[in-house]
Amino acid sequence: MDTDSAHDAAEQLRNGSVSVLSLLANAPMSEALASSDPFERARATAFLSSVLSDGDAAWLRSDKADKNTVSVLMDFYSSRLHDQTSVADLLHGILALLASPVVTRNSAISLARAMFSELNNQNFAQNVRFSVYSVLNLLLKFHLEAMKYLGDNFIAGFLVAMDGEKDPRNILISFGIIHTIIQNFNIDEKFEDIFESIYCYFPITFRPPPNDPYGITSADLKVQLRRCFAASPLFGPLAWPILLEKLTSTSDNAKLDAMETISACAAVYGGDSIGRHVEQLWELLHEESLDSKTATQRDAALKAMRCIVYALSTSAATASTSSRDPLTQFLTFVTKHAQTDLVDATLPQEAVRRIVNAAAKATEPSFYYLATHLVKSLLDVAKRSSAVSVENQCEVLGCLTDFVATSKSFYGSSVDMDIDSLPQNPLTAFKEDLFQIFQTSLSSKSERIAIASLNGLFELAHAKEFLSTLELKWYFETLLGMSINENAAVRGVVVSLLVKEVSSEAADSNHVQIVISTIIPQLLDACALKGGAEDVILNAFEAVVELSADKKVFGTVVPALIKFLEESDDARLVRHSISALRIILTEQPDYIPEFSYYESLIVPVLRVLLTRSVAGSYICENGAYVESLGQVYAAIMRLLDSRSQEKVAHLVVNALYRGKWVDSRPMEPIAPVPIDARSNLRLLATVFSSVICNMKTDALLDVDPRALVNFLVQTLIDQSSASRVPDVYTNSLCQAVASILNKSDAKFVSAFTADHEYLFKLVESESASNSDTYRVAVIVLLWTTRATVMKSPTAPELQKVSRIVDLLRRQDSIVASKFYLLAADDPSFGKHVLTKTAFAKTGLLWKQKLFKHCLPVLVERFSGAHSSIRNNYLLALSHLMKYIAKSIILYEIQTLIPLLLAGLSSDNAELNLTILEITETLLKESPAALGAHLESFTTALLHLVGGIEAGASKSSVTSSGVKASASADVRVLSLKCLGIIPKTELPFNELYVLKPRVIRGLQVALDDEKKAVRKEAGNARAKWYLLLGKK
Repeated sequence: MDTDSAHDAAEQLRNGSVSVLSLLANAPMSEALASSDPFERARATAFLSSVLSDGDAAWLRSDKADKNTVSVLMDFYSSRLHDQTSVADLLHGILALLASPVVTRNSAISLARAMFSELNNQNFAQNVRFSVYSVLNLLLKFHLEAMKYLGDNFIAGFLVAMDGEKDPRNILISFGIIHTIIQNFNIDEKFEDIFESIYCYFPITFRPPPNDPYGITSADLKVQLRRCFAASPLFGPLAWPILLEKLTSTSDNAKLDAMETISACAAVYGGDSIGRHVEQLWELLHEESLDSKTATQRDAALKAMRCIVYALSTSAATASTSSRDPLTQFLTFVTKHAQTDLVDATLPQEAVRRIVNAAAKATEPSFYYLATHLVKSLLDVAKRSSAVSVENQCEVLGCLTDFVATSKSFYGSSVDMDIDSLPQNPLTAFKEDLFQIFQTSLSSKSERIAIASLNGLFELAHAKEFLSTLELKWYFETLLGMSINENAAVRGVVVSLLVKEVSSEAADSNHVQIVISTIIPQLLDACALKGGAEDVILNAFEAVVELSADKKVFGTVVPALIKFLEESDDARLVRHSISALRIILTEQPDYIPEFSYYESLIVPVLRVLLTRSVAGSYICENGAYVESLGQVYAAIMRLLDSRSQEKVAHLVVNALYRGKWVDSRPMEPIAPVPIDARSNLRLLATVFSSVICNMKTDALLDVDPRALVNFLVQTLIDQSSASRVPDVYTNSLCQAVASILNKSDAKFVSAFTADHEYLFKLVESESASNSDTYRVAVIVLLWTTRATVMKSPTAPELQKVSRIVDLLRRQDSIVASKFYLLAADDPSFGKHVLTKTAFAKTGLLWKQKLFKHCLPVLVERFSGAHSSIRNNYLLALSHLMKYIAKSIILYEIQTLIPLLLAGLSSDNAELNLTILEITETLLKESPAALGAHLESFTTALLHLVGGIEAGASKSSVTSSGVKASASADVRVLSLKCLGIIPKTELPFNELYVLKPRVIRGLQVALDDEKKAVRKEAGNARAKWYLLLGKK
């Protein structure tokens, strides 16, 4: 009777070739079940249970299982529960049987009675007890009415079974059973016993063991226990003394549990049970709200208060308006303490305000009481602003603001003007005073008071029937003025309020119209104000950009900014307009697909660029302007579908490659080649590149791509031989070529490789070194090799990388400094060229394959290289390491450490910075990898900051004590690394032995001429001073 036999028997049951009764009647089986040997009986029972449960009890769920057969089995199992040796296997079979839909009511009742009479649950192991609870849980789930028939007997039996349970798995399922009992049984006679069975677990102090496979947490148990506490109002009189006792506990965990349980139970227990404990509850929760050590404790106390007020407000006990009813008592405590506490500088003012707000938000009656009894006092305090501190004044204004904000949920907001059925707002009696207080406080010299007043005015403007038409007009005029003239903090609040006016879900349509028709035009006028102060104009643009996050404003602002570009000759206005467009279209791009991008963005902007470039305008002589516009085009392209991208590409290619304009409006012809590096249009290559680089793989150019890339490469080479080609022009055309290459098929790549073999021969020629043609050719090769390697890191493509590595033997550092182009996540640094964002094709693990191919070659060449060119190999390797996964670096760390140390010892600042960035990352994420070489790294870092103690010779140190070859950036990053070391988990004894030497070495950096260096040196020294003992 093994597992295979059980499976075979179960299969026979499912196909009907044998019945359960015949299986039981089988001589070996029947003899084993009736054996006098308890272990023999247990084995037979286990076999039968395995047969029944095989395949998730599939036979019992099928139509092969008839009611009589299942009843016989249920009776058999119920009658055997006295057999202690077989209990675990019996329960296994019972769980399978209960899955059957044909288990009868009588069988379920008999089973329950047998379990309560035959099983002493406390005598069994945890897994058996869990099976007992699981059976009882299934009985309640599938046979609830039958269990309710047993009534108090079932309750008593379960409570006995659960008594003394300590295992969290069993407790969790037991809590679920108790909750079901409370919700479905009549517990009038048993509620005290039930409460006693769950009270002993409060509060939960369980801590799961490390790597607990069951995943049961303390929070799981607390939530289930809390559900039980809150399941019946009968528990109220029993629970309140216990909860109050726990609130006085010295354990923060016990107090938190008590407060969260109060929040869950208050409404269920009702005001009648709370009323007798109102004063004590107030005192304890008030104290906890003011003095909590954590925000979690504080918030739990406030929530408990709010739930108590809600329960009192909705209780029959508070139906009267007597001054002694529990609700009035509780709110009287709130009022009296608020009146004194809000002007008491020794108390946390914000906490007092939160208490008032929590009570006011609970119900309309509680709000009405507090508004009528407290607002006048708060207004009196606010009017005596000179007599209270700024802190007090801010919190009083904040409390008044909270009242106005909360009133909208009970009495309506400005969008509910047409609803007459809402009750009268008690704050209406104070609306003139409220407006006057906020208006007056707005002119305060205190930034905090001004911000508090702004928030108050915003809430007044949104409360129903609070501000008159003139007051509302003044409010928006004030916001407009402050959005461009105030300091940064206040201005930020003003702009955020304007954004809420147009974009919040509850935005008032009248307010939205005022912002769009009045505020936005005036802000745009301020942007274009000739002779205006620079800070005012910048503030206006910032406000416009923030407001453009809303779709309605977006459609107004973007055309206006384009109009500035088309019509203005003001360099400042054009510069700010371009920057604003870039931010709007890159940070808030969701509306572009719905916007008329072609007619309203692409055509007019490109027309402006072309027209002004032909005329030699300053706009296109400034690379930053055009770079920003390139980002605008890139953002638009990434959001368009393929066919729309083709339309944009057709326009741009015609204008910037063919020299043709396709718009209906006439324009001066553009000739000769418009993207010639010597023409006024040279910087527009970045716009051309932005469009090409962000096209999807299925978007087609209406020009032969092979002819285009050949033309672009040849143009670069030809022009570089005559004069130095601008970097922005070179990079833009290289990016366009690389993007086309990456998104093309293998046949196109092969043709390109053949067409441009001459580039490799050019750069491999000794005579080409140091010429501009050599520089341009190297950049072209790096970009195009990156494009093909990232798509398909095959041997032929990696061979191109090897040929580029061969170029590192030259004395120049052009290849080394540009080596990052092969591996950087975004080699264009923000333009998304050759990235997934720009729809580039990427091969699996291409960076790892590139690194694995380059590492042994670079290490070997470094070892055999002359000292004058060693930095080239280190710099190239550092660029690869910077962008490779840290796990790959750690795998090769023993090979790389000598090279990292050599890089730190170099006089090349670019190499120093790159190696330092890698070192910083390793120290933060995997300090153990450097542990064996800690002293060497510390010495190298101190050498970079000028610490003579670290080994720097006096000849390499300036009069100020700083190593002459180290730039300020190198010194700052070296000091950051030194500051990280004592905070790592490296052995204390290894760190402590370095402490005196490092502290002495840092002394020179404390006298550095650069403030940033001195600051970082102070931070590093403080961390080493605090290295006092084992962590």
